[in-house]
Amino acid sequence: AGRDALSSPITSPLWVAIDGLGRVYFLEADRSRIWRVNLERRLELVMDLNQIHTMPGFVPAPGSPSFWPLKSLAVSSGGAVYVQDHQLGKILRRAPTGEITALAGG
Repeated sequence: AGRDALSSPITSPLWVAIDGLGRVYFLEADRSRIWRVNLERRLELVMDLNQIHTMPGFVPAPGSPSFWPLKSLAVSSGGAVYVQDHQLGKILRRAPTGEITALAGG
């Protein structure tokens, strides 16, 4: 699954992290997306913050900018992804199963 990582156009890659299996994760900053390069060098979309921000009931954090640049990225040895989201005012966790939960923030 996924597209060839070496031939895929990406813009503004930031915040590289590696999980316990050796898969590489990075943030595509200008599109607020997190990608994973799997062991076969295929690119897989892990998290798209644009989708979270269009969910029913989404309310931006007070004083947050209209554009929500992600400021950090961390990955656990088991593949859980952690990000700080300016627009939501939260720390988010994406489990390896795909479930996204807030860990901190109002």
